[in-house]
Amino acid sequence: MQVLQLPVLVQWIQFIATIFIALFAANITYRQWATAHERVVLDLFERRMTVYENVRKVIAEVTRDGTADGETVLHYVQAADRLGLLFGMEVLSYSDETRERIVRLAYHNTMIKGGAAGQRVNDHDVHAEKAAQLLKALGEFHDDFSVLVMPYVRITKKLR
Repeated sequence: MQVLQLPVLVQWIQFIATIFIALFAANITYRQWATAHERVVLDLFERRMTVYENVRKVIAEVTRDGTADGETVLHYVQAADRLGLLFGMEVLSYSDETRERIVRLAYHNTMIKGGAAGQRVNDHDVHAEKAAQLLKALGEFHDDFSVLVMPYVRITKKLR
């Protein structure tokens, strides 16, 4: 039995076509990977921005109203719940400090309201002064928090 051999030109065309198809398939595979990677980056960005906006919203309410209570503390804890998963330790640490400020502000607000009728004037003034200091510190939250979060929400790769 005799095996037919294709002409050399046809063999070269087959060889080049095979390489072209392999390169085309590799290009499609790379583009699918890049698209999936970009989607992950965007999803992470969206999650981070949602948490960032929720935390800022609670602080905006506190600074707007000038008071805090147990419900405010709970709202902040719920808003900041995922900070440790989505951001670094410096953001989480600053969030913990902020939570403590809100707790102390709620305490001083409670002392101002609850003891307004029966407490000494000095105690009232001390609580009012400490509440004012805490409000001032919380007023700086937006700038400080934005600086800490910025490296995490910046998309460094230009998406298509």
